[in-house]
Amino acid sequence: MKKQINSPFILFIILFAVVLTAGSCGRMDDTYVQFLEGGEKIYVAKADSLKLKSGRNRVELSWLLLSDPKVKKYKIYWNQLRDSLENTISKSDDVDTVRVIINNLPEGNQTFQIFTYDDSGNSSVKAEISGRVYGTLYEKSLLNATISKILRKSDDLKIIWNVNQPAGLSITEIKYLDMTNNQRLILNRNFKDTTTLAQFPLKGNFEFRSGFLPDSLALDTFYVDFAEVKTN
Repeated sequence: MKKQINSPFILFIILFAVVLTAGSCGRMDDTYVQFLEGGEKIYVAKADSLKLKSGRNRVELSWLLLSDPKVKKYKIYWNQLRDSLENTISKSDDVDTVRVIINNLPEGNQTFQIFTYDDSGNSSVKAEISGRVYGTLYEKSLLNATISKILRKSDDLKIIWNVNQPAGLSITEIKYLDMTNNQRLILNRNFKDTTTLAQFPLKGNFEFRSGFLPDSLALDTFYVDFAEVKTN
């Protein structure tokens, strides 16, 4: 025997379900309204591919200019947000990277935070990078390059440097008076193992000093004091 379904009862069930759905949607709308109070938040593109180069009491920060036309200026914070600088950005076909030198920094580790802005003051999310600033303390820790032996060949003097040298050594500067009493300065870049001093006088002296890069991308070379070597 087929059971008859009460049509008014079915209608009641459908109406009840509609009311529940509407109430649920209303509560969800209330949740979203909390996040949209005061209008939708607008973000601009942040500093992309951020890089840092260390130097003597300074750093260089650089990042790529993206295609976001809204970006008009930037602001950089450091020293736990106590120091900052800001500037405008002028994008052109020839300029695709922003480079900023920050001077007069104390020696030690620093963290930098960069925000970009549009003309209405809307900001990007934070871009952050840390690095070391070098100075007097680092320079005082450096040691001069070491010499293995000195050989005379005809009118020239050859300096044979030790194979193992202090870390970061990038250049040596050698100065001396030649046989005609002229001052000569020889630069041994990338530290070759032999340096020739041409027309070096008998029983002459020379002075040399070493230059160091704290890392391969460093902005500045740090030098030790000149040391005198007597050959007589």
